[in-house]
Amino acid sequence: RVSVPDGMDGVNILPLLLGESKESHHPYLYWRFGPQKAIRHGKWKLVDARDFETKSQSGWQLYDLENDISEQKNLATSQPEIVSQLSRAWDQWNQTNVEPLWVGTPNEDPRVKPAKAKKKQ
Repeated sequence: RVSVPDGMDGVNILPLLLGESKESHHPYLYWRFGPQKAIRHGKWKLVDARDFETKSQSGWQLYDLENDISEQKNLATSQPEIVSQLSRAWDQWNQTNVEPLWVGTPNEDPRVKPAKAKKKQ
């Protein structure tokens, strides 16, 4: 028997994502990948993405997925209270996580320093 930590209950969310079900077992969905992070709550999605070419973060971007499924209109400046609520929820969730075991390359994650070239003797 395997013990499952709180928040990791193995619920299949695929029917919800495919629109086959309206019932959500969790009020929030969270994810992170290297420096990229996101949270989904109802129609709102808050995301901080990585631009790999410029090696910079986008900063929090907010999207209303009911009206903008392709995430073209960033509402972060017009909805600061939702950005604040969701970013706080993401931070609280992330505090319960262990540090990532894989962080990617220096291009993917700014916390990774490039390897120094070995000097030939």
